[in-house]
Amino acid sequence: MNTEPSTVEHQRVVAEAAASYTPPEPQSYTLLMPHRESIATLRRKGASYRTIANILHTVQAKVSLDTLSRFYREVIEQRPARKSRRRSFIRNLSEQIEAAPPPPDRTGVRPSTPPAKKDLKASDTTMPARSKGPRIADPSSI
Repeated sequence: MNTEPSTVEHQRVVAEAAASYTPPEPQSYTLLMPHRESIATLRRKGASYRTIANILHTVQAKVSLDTLSRFYREVIEQRPARKSRRRSFIRNLSEQIEAAPPPPDRTGVRPSTPPAKKDLKASDTTMPARSKGPRIADPSSI
């Protein structure tokens, strides 16, 4: 006789375990859970996290300010955890140059008439893109 459970039975056991699984709370949260309502009341009355941490310290519940604020935000307010802020994307100088429109096509054929000269003003000239870093004065111009 075949005494091994079938594959269907294995799948059923795993599916039941997955459906009933709840992740364990962090150790610091289990320490704070009995004081959940008191912490919420203190925050509603305007108590700082430092004051709440000092009060909890008197009942031998030592927690950091970060843990206390995370507990309040995630458990009491039920807001998701904050994600780390990343610096905004800064384009490199080489990417800016590549994104610029290509120069006019020069096939080596010279036009029969030279182009007319235009009056250039200081505002019409484009300045080259500045590189990152501090601006350093040219010692010869000082």
